[in-house]
Amino acid sequence: MEQSFVMTTVLVANALGIILVGILAASTPWRFRDKSREGRCLLSMVILILLGCILDPVAYLVDGKPGIVPRVINYVSNTALYFLNMLIALSWFVFLVEHMRFRLKFAHKAIIGGIISLGVFSMLINFFVPIAFSIDEHNNYVRRLGYFLFLFIDHGLVCDSLILYLVARKRGGLLRLFPVWIYVLPFAVCSLVQSMTYGISVLCASYAISLAGLLASLQGRLIYMDTQTGAYNKNYLDFISGQHSKGRKTTIVGIFLNIDGFRKINEIHGRDVGDQVLRMFVKLLNHAVGESGNVVHYSADEFIVLLNAKTAMAVSVCIARIKANIADYNKLRDCPCKISVRVNHRNFDFEHRSVNQSIDELEAYLRSAPEKSEMF
Repeated sequence: MEQSFVMTTVLVANALGIILVGILAASTPWRFRDKSREGRCLLSMVILILLGCILDPVAYLVDGKPGIVPRVINYVSNTALYFLNMLIALSWFVFLVEHMRFRLKFAHKAIIGGIISLGVFSMLINFFVPIAFSIDEHNNYVRRLGYFLFLFIDHGLVCDSLILYLVARKRGGLLRLFPVWIYVLPFAVCSLVQSMTYGISVLCASYAISLAGLLASLQGRLIYMDTQTGAYNKNYLDFISGQHSKGRKTTIVGIFLNIDGFRKINEIHGRDVGDQVLRMFVKLLNHAVGESGNVVHYSADEFIVLLNAKTAMAVSVCIARIKANIADYNKLRDCPCKISVRVNHRNFDFEHRSVNQSIDELEAYLRSAPEKSEMF
């Protein structure tokens, strides 16, 4: 009777996870058609969570059942669940790194790769020498000491993502706001409960809840996104101004960029090529800015890089990176057309001026003294 009760909770929890992920996939199909690395990570998480919600009750169903077939299914399904949990944590880590545009050092990447390789190797060894779990003579699943290695890997990746987020927040200030707790909190609570009490299966369902919160957050941010280029739009400037007025004060420098002769690009090469140039230009800017700021598409050929910069050196370094990226782009063989950019910058004073006032003042200043802007 007790086993039946546990089985019921396992089936209900995972069924709810499958339903939730199915609804998310059906309601936001555009998100999973995104070919970027960030979009591929979200798609991977959906597939892995669905597989986990299917395999988890299968593992419980065959647990303790006599026969060679239930024993094999028990081994394979639990092994797959260890892999899935590790890959879901890795997908979340890569997603956050991409979303925050964090530049990982080679040593950091090597450590992550080594930890994942250790997990894969340990699970393969587990088929011959029980490290993480074993199946006893009664076909019951039994945790081994190596279980905590995989617990360390899964939680370590999530903790590492939190550390990177805090570093990005420090570098980018309010420009790097993202509700990571929406994903982390359900995972942390349910993982703790399932680790402490065998027979309660809530981890895969918690992944579905975390994914739902993550996608809801991304959906809410769409009002600040420019669908043409993938950059932020003008609404985002008002959002940042509002955050500043709430007391989240930080020094924000606006780097203003204007693509020189963009109208001619549209006339000569066509609007499709013009749109392609804009999207590529945003990628170049994002790569140059990294986790220290965001790119805003202000008008047809005008962009603003919002930079959390405390020194003039930080601004100069960012502009130098932009210049180098544009030079590399113009050298590409498949480059549809070469571009040149006019650049200037100024501090945003959200306390005394609106964003539009600051931009109007700068444009008036540049018209009166065009030599003050840099051209490259």
